[in-house]
Amino acid sequence: MQDIINYVKEWNLETSKTGLDNLLDSREQEGRSAGIKIGHKEGRDYGIKIGRNDGIKIGRTEGRLEAKLTIAKNMLNKNMSIEDIASFTGLSKKQILSLQ
Repeated sequence: MQDIINYVKEWNLETSKTGLDNLLDSREQEGRSAGIKIGHKEGRDYGIKIGRNDGIKIGRTEGRLEAKLTIAKNMLNKNMSIEDIASFTGLSKKQILSLQ
């Protein structure tokens, strides 16, 4: 009889350990999934921020170049020298000559 009681106690203990292990594995997987979701969101948000900042920088650079080219065209129309235009705008002589 004692053997049966010991067997049942061991069986319950093993069953409890298995259930607890399964519960812990389940919670660990839930935590891992939540962490991955948070990581993806943070990565996406960071990527958007970097992309936006890079886009703004590119737009400003292009806008400045366009303004310089417009000014250089106006200066050429006023018969200013290529050297003076290059000096005032920072454009290369080749860039200025391409506007003629």
